[in-house]
Amino acid sequence: MATVSELYQYPVALDSDEFLNNTGIDLREELDGDDGERKVINFLDTIHSLIYDSLIYSTGSKTIKNLIIKGFAEDLQNDIKKALIIQGQYILDNGDISLWNGTVITANTTADVKESKIIYQKVIAPAAVDLLMNTAPPLIYMGE
Repeated sequence: MATVSELYQYPVALDSDEFLNNTGIDLREELDGDDGERKVINFLDTIHSLIYDSLIYSTGSKTIKNLIIKGFAEDLQNDIKKALIIQGQYILDNGDISLWNGTVITANTTADVKESKIIYQKVIAPAAVDLLMNTAPPLIYMGE
């Protein structure tokens, strides 16, 4: 069983066995590369970072969000794990473009730079956003 790196200390984490049990996908077999458990840990780190750092923590301080998650653990744990699973499946289906900077060189060699909102939409699974917007309490409510 591979787990997310302890360096990040996310309050709710998903491991490779939970991913397998919920999706039927064995990450060791699904992911490219031959570096065994390291590739699975890197994948888990990526999906956790996208869900936590790009969504949950982007709408408030990390400390406050962690207190909310711990205070409402029973209500939020399953939703966070579902969001992590959704994000993992999204990356497997679409590829990891989390490092894409939004610049595309067109046929006439001009740079077409996409807005950050477009980049965000391509990197984060829309279903994960919807799920986390509707948690109680809402984890990524931005006052919109």
